[in-house]
Amino acid sequence: MKPTIRGRDTYRCVKHANMAFMTDKLHQLKIITKAASTDELCARMCCNNMSSKKCMYSDCAVCKNKQLPVVVSPEKMDEKMYSQWANKTEACLDKNQKPITVRVVTKSKISCTIRELIQATENQLAVYMKHVYNVGHQYKQIRDMRTRLQQNEVLIVVDFSENYATKYSSEIQSVHFGASRNQITLHTGVMYYSTASGIQCASFCSLSSSLRHDPAAIWAHLMPVLKMMHELCPSVDTVNFQSDGPTTQYRNKKNFFMLAYLSSKFGWVNSSLNFSEAGHGKGQADGISGVIKRTADQAVAHGGDISSLKDLTKVLTDQHLKIKMFEIDIEEIEAMDKCLLTNLKAPKNTMKLQHVTWKSNDAQSLELRELTCIDCGYDRCEHFAVKPALWIVPELVDVHEHTSSHHKGRIIVKQPTDRPQSYV
Repeated sequence: MKPTIRGRDTYRCVKHANMAFMTDKLHQLKIITKAASTDELCARMCCNNMSSKKCMYSDCAVCKNKQLPVVVSPEKMDEKMYSQWANKTEACLDKNQKPITVRVVTKSKISCTIRELIQATENQLAVYMKHVYNVGHQYKQIRDMRTRLQQNEVLIVVDFSENYATKYSSEIQSVHFGASRNQITLHTGVMYYSTASGIQCASFCSLSSSLRHDPAAIWAHLMPVLKMMHELCPSVDTVNFQSDGPTTQYRNKKNFFMLAYLSSKFGWVNSSLNFSEAGHGKGQADGISGVIKRTADQAVAHGGDISSLKDLTKVLTDQHLKIKMFEIDIEEIEAMDKCLLTNLKAPKNTMKLQHVTWKSNDAQSLELRELTCIDCGYDRCEHFAVKPALWIVPELVDVHEHTSSHHKGRIIVKQPTDRPQSYV
């Protein structure tokens, strides 16, 4: 079959890609035997198996002394070239001709001796093995959390899709090449909940003309989802969220605060944020966004125009998709801004956090964990708690009720002891 540009792998994890570059070069030089995958190489470096955290984190007394399984000791000192994805900064001018620096990702060529390549691979392998363990652990924990849901629990998987660019069935040149296209934010996800007949799911997509993807926007997008949750399973008091972990969106102090604030105001007993390992956040939410975009593009291909948020919502609604649609007004996001405090101090080790838990009997703090732990649940974790293990939430102040023009209601904020009548 003839290769096509669409057949490229464009969502590779940088740690997996860089490790593959190094091990492929060592195999090409006949320094190591070819592994079926870089994960198999990790298995060779463990005395037990890849499911052991001690082995994969090099805390095992045997594993930490293991070296790369070199077949032939390199004799030549000549230099070789291998590739690596790397970040670098470049100086450029903004639209006002002022100098700025931007971060770019490039595929660089690195020149070194074979011994230096072996040493660099061993150094990177230690970090890579932790990464591989975290990937598998998070997938397993979230899967187990989903299959073990009780009727008072839900799991909400969310993600921001790449913004949808509006389209016309036919366009003049200046529209096609200019900046005339509007963009629409898509926040997609799946809610899993338990009923007497087993685990059920409900797909959703919230759309907005606001391009904000920050914590205030996230919770504005979640409000109608929480209302849907309350309608489908009114007995729910434990809410778990799962997403990828970009620090500009989900994994940051403002989102942590909003979890504690709204969990308290909605009268939940427990709640949590769960983050996938970096580079491995693709999941169910991406499938929903794929359906949304293909449906919209198909309508354009059949002669329709999608020039605004209202057009897109109508097209999707008319198709009777099994995906619940919500429109989010800019005013709703700005209303969420009023819930945030301005003097928040970020918890230590924010970049390492994969699990943040809250419980009502300790509402002023969040427990911070480097990995999700469903065995410990919402109690103090004996396995993955970071140090310090608690982040004290600033005083949970009351916020005035604010109107919502779209949902014909109000976001109800009551005292923790009161069960809210509705979420929007």
